Amino acid sequence: MKKKICPLCGSDEVFQSKKGGWLFLITSLLFLFPTPFFKKSYHCFGCDADFNA
Repeated sequence: MKKKICPLCGSDEVFQSKKGGWLFLITSLLFLFPTPFFKKSYHCFGCDADFNA
């Protein structure tokens, strides 16, 4: 598996996180139950930046 590199600082101390998007919030409010809609993003520990791949 290829490691992700931060596009801002070039660090390889990056981890993948999943965050709920707007669709998650809207469907949760409308239907009163959460749906599994997450967008993948990454966080760099070198420069503390968040970015999408």
